[in-house]
Amino acid sequence: MLLSRPSASLEIRNLTWIVPMISCLATGAVFVSGPGYRQSAQRFYFLVLLLVMGFTAVTVMGCRECWLIHTTTLGIMVVAAFCVPTATQFPENPIDHEFDNARGFDDP
Repeated sequence: MLLSRPSASLEIRNLTWIVPMISCLATGAVFVSGPGYRQSAQRFYFLVLLLVMGFTAVTVMGCRECWLIHTTTLGIMVVAAFCVPTATQFPENPIDHEFDNARGFDDP
């Protein structure tokens, strides 16, 4: 039959890799985003971090076979949160700061 529904275990295996892929996308977006998009990328990152935390709790409590993948993803995202660049590390317009430094003005 062409319209038969796949088994539930097949669906869980297919959804297992969605959480790590979304977390990789969010982590990459934070580190690659430009100065104008950095704050929205950080918000997206921490939203995905909360979602991954929820998915990890569900998989661990349900004793599903993908709990190790989700726990590892959550751990990587927590460690990467300490490496997220902040606005003070990257000024909005570095050319203006170079011009101010050339005139003798110091950054606060």
